[in-house]
Amino acid sequence: MNSASQQMKRVSSVRPPVADLFERFYPNYQGENASLKREVVACLFPSAVVLDAGCGNGYMCDHDFRSCSKKIIGLDVCNDLSSNKSLHHSVSGSLAALPLQAESIDLILCRYVAEHLSDPLRVFGEFARVLRAGGKIVLLTPNRWHYVSLISHLTPFWFHRWFNSLYGVAGEDTFPTFYRANSQGRIRTLAEQAGLRVATLHMLETSPNYLEFSRLLYRLGIAYERIINRWPCLAGFRVNIIATLEKPALGASDYRSR
Repeated sequence: MNSASQQMKRVSSVRPPVADLFERFYPNYQGENASLKREVVACLFPSAVVLDAGCGNGYMCDHDFRSCSKKIIGLDVCNDLSSNKSLHHSVSGSLAALPLQAESIDLILCRYVAEHLSDPLRVFGEFARVLRAGGKIVLLTPNRWHYVSLISHLTPFWFHRWFNSLYGVAGEDTFPTFYRANSQGRIRTLAEQAGLRVATLHMLETSPNYLEFSRLLYRLGIAYERIINRWPCLAGFRVNIIATLEKPALGASDYRSR
């Protein structure tokens, strides 16, 4: 999908109360998914075997990397992944005990999953185990110090389900959040403990689409976005973290599930 069609799709999905504000303040919008795609494509090659960790049913994201890789394996706790058309193969299982051989994966894609991990060190250890030497992880996750994450952390789970339902998300597609791998420092610590290296880490503040239900709140969100993106010293309070982690060229015996 080219940038023009992506922009048209984004405009059409913006709620009517703020559609004019979105077009005014974000005429050439490139959101977090576009940034994620650039990071993933930079890591891909024709013979790559990719694990989409926490792939879901495909409803929440339309990324499709099948044309630039050998195999895309999707793994999630839900049993029916047949509706996710961006996969070559799907597996039902836990990220804390991946049903995959050691050193069998070239790239792991982890989109909006890290915030749901109750034991992120164990999962990062499993990622390291299944990655080949030089293999990479590209993850996109919310920053725990952004106001949206702070509000989410302070509100009950039923509220999350209700709020997501306003955007058409089914109750079974809303999961508890723990935010145990959701800061720059925490990601670096987890990576080091799992035997991984942080290759890149970016903080990204985007359009406040989570406030589209209110013109007043959306305007306040725009003001926050402009301030937080203008001053690099405030990067730690941006909404998203996009990081690329790499497994050094060490033997598989150096990595084990934790």
